[in-house]
Amino acid sequence: MKVYRRSLATGFLGALIFSSSISAQAQSETLTLPATEQSFLDVLLQVHKQTGRALVVEGIPREKTLKLATGPLPQVLDTLAREFDFTWSDENGILVFVQQFKRPESTPEISADEFAASLRDILKLGAALDAAPAQTSFTRSLQSFVLTLPQPQQALLNATGLPLHQLSPEHRKQFEALLFQRSFSSILFKANQLEQTLSALPTATLQLATLGVIWVNRDLPKSRGAISPYLGKSRPIASPAWPQESPEQPALITWERFTQTLSTTTGLRVTPELTQHPAFFIAKEPTLPLLRALVKCNGWQLQRRGEGEKQEILLRRPALPTVTRESLGKAIFQTLPTSIQRYLSARYPEDTINPRYPDLPPSMGKIMSDLMQKSNSRLQKGYEVVAKALGDKESLRVANLTPVQKVGLTDTLIFRELEQIGDALLGKAVAHNFQQKPDLAAAILSSTSGGSGFELRYADGSGFIIRTRIHVPSPGR
Repeated sequence: MKVYRRSLATGFLGALIFSSSISAQAQSETLTLPATEQSFLDVLLQVHKQTGRALVVEGIPREKTLKLATGPLPQVLDTLAREFDFTWSDENGILVFVQQFKRPESTPEISADEFAASLRDILKLGAALDAAPAQTSFTRSLQSFVLTLPQPQQALLNATGLPLHQLSPEHRKQFEALLFQRSFSSILFKANQLEQTLSALPTATLQLATLGVIWVNRDLPKSRGAISPYLGKSRPIASPAWPQESPEQPALITWERFTQTLSTTTGLRVTPELTQHPAFFIAKEPTLPLLRALVKCNGWQLQRRGEGEKQEILLRRPALPTVTRESLGKAIFQTLPTSIQRYLSARYPEDTINPRYPDLPPSMGKIMSDLMQKSNSRLQKGYEVVAKALGDKESLRVANLTPVQKVGLTDTLIFRELEQIGDALLGKAVAHNFQQKPDLAAAILSSTSGGSGFELRYADGSGFIIRTRIHVPSPGR
């Protein structure tokens, strides 16, 4: 995980996330607050009203209130950010708040189209390395590989073990490709399925089936996914305080309205790649400086195209990094929404060895255990929201759901796959197979007792077992 943290601390998030600078003018400003409990949004609206400052908030705070004392603006903002798990900075007069996810109850909010865009990027990264979403299991592929070996090598594999340095160059290349497949083929398959479902949500239909299962029909023949209630134990997670626009709060601008009306206020055609994003603004009107402030903390790109009245501004996600087999895990991590990157980096800053997962990179066992507990809670809460929206109706168009209900649906679709997705999003086994163990020549591949699978052992004694129900036949049988 350290390699991932470095990319955040030195890359596009930079000083914006890790510092709270403010202009000399703001140092002398005082904020007068009511002597009552205030929400995060209440305080920010007071900041805008009393100082005239525009604000950008990257993230959705938890439902919580607190009593803040009147005082200097920097002091109030420091307390507010600390209590709600944000950092803040002054970007050319615009106050920018970025959620940090350092609190146990904090989890990132995920928009369907933003996560779908990340999944499409993951598939592009895999395609660049000829790693397709394989439907054939790794164990079957390995079984087929073993059967292509010469008879003496098959006999050695079933006896004392086959040293990999005895493989021909072509077989060695095939085996390394199999290890690569073991790390990423399943996630690419999952990513492909989930991307299709998320991309089809605007025209999808919900339908209640038996045993509490809800089908998400995607308006395609035999194309649907199922979501169901989680019946195990899960950790309670506080609900997000999604900002709701109202005539009483004209300064509050959600991401959807911001992107829809920015073209009108700027006189330019603005084309965002994302129609949904967990961010909001407090300002008189949408402006390009506000958008630039949000772009800076997300590593997005603003591109100008055309001239004169035909000039257009494109808002795009970060460009895909150059990728190798050794760096695919890191590259996949960097394609995730920045909120998820911050969540993972804040939650797991140090590596720890977990003997329960000997074939995974350090700290993976702890990460996956925590992610699964979080996903169970989010899945259950999301399912309840969707089931309540469906009620006694036979079916319901996703387009007719409220924004909060759509978030619940997204949670059930994404978090039910989080264990499998997270497996490879964090680079499952890549550090083990390619970075920490780049030389496979000293490794030994052997059949486990009873032919129940394979074992790959390295010279230092480490390794992993690949279980399979496919029997590895002995030569001559």
